[in-house]
Parts: sequence; C-alpha cells; structure tokens
Amino acid sequence: MNTTTTTTPLPALPTPRLRAARQDVDELRSLIESNEWRLEVDWFWSGRNRHGMLRIYEAEVPVHMVEFERNTQVWTDGDANLSKVRTGSPKHLAVLSALAWVRGTLELHS
Repeated sequence: MNTTTTTTPLPALPTPRLRAARQDVDELRSLIESNEWRLEVDWFWSGRNRHGMLRIYEAEVPVHMVEFERNTQVWTDGDANLSKVRTGSPKHLAVLSALAWVRGTLELHS
C-alpha cells in the first residue's frame, strides 16, 4: 500500500544579520581602551574541551565576564587575542554580549 503525505512547508524565520566579527571585536577593543579598561581572554577545561572566557577589568578588578563554548582542546594565539573570530561563532556571540554590556555601562555613566 502506497501512501502519499503532503506537507506544507513552514515559513522561514528571519535570520538576524550580524556584522562581521572583526568589526565587533575592533569596536569592543576601542571602547575598552578609551575607558582605560583591560580585556583578557582565557580558557578553562569543560569536560574534554577548552572553553573560553572574556573578562573586562577596571583597575585590576574584573567587572564583567562572558563564557563561550568551544569544541576543541586546542588553544592558540588567535584564541587568546581575538585575532581569529568567525562571524556567528560562540566566541563572536560572547564578544557581542561584552559589547552590549560596555555600551550599557557607558550609557549609564554619561
């Protein structure tokens, strides 16, 4: 017995457009430097993978931290200094989160 099932495709959800990761990293660095803060990127073990953490320091005190997942044990200079960030990656989303926090903090103080 042959049966045919007809399905109606669901409408596609709009995909948010992201700027290039390089633009977001450059803006984050610029805002942090202009306010005499410091950005640090470090890793920690999560199971068998090294996940990342962005930390923003003000006067040697961490004021904001964002974790991001990774699927590898490798940690390179590109990870440590944010020179290699793919658009839409967990690292890029962490940069966006930190950037939103910095913008919000600067708005409160202005």
